[in-house]
Amino acid sequence: MVARITPRMQEHLLQLLLAISEGRSDDAVTFALKLGEARERFDEPEFARRVADLVGRHQDVELRHIQVGKAVLELGRVAGTSGSGCPPSSPCSARRS
Repeated sequence: MVARITPRMQEHLLQLLLAISEGRSDDAVTFALKLGEARERFDEPEFARRVADLVGRHQDVELRHIQVGKAVLELGRVAGTSGSGCPPSSPCSARRS
């Protein structure tokens, strides 16, 4: 799979991964929200809880050891089940090339 993302999205993704590896769940939620777009049925408290769970599982893992693809796919699942969508240029909307 290949994702083509803008430099701005790359920056948000990097900040998100840093927040995850440093155990900063509030910051991870903030950057995750910047990567997606809320839909009508978006449940932000549920989204925040699930992102915090993701952060807890990856806390204290050095950034170089985080499986980035797996984390992004998991974040995409969290977003989808919480009612958030991925804009076409988002890493969670990666397409095969």
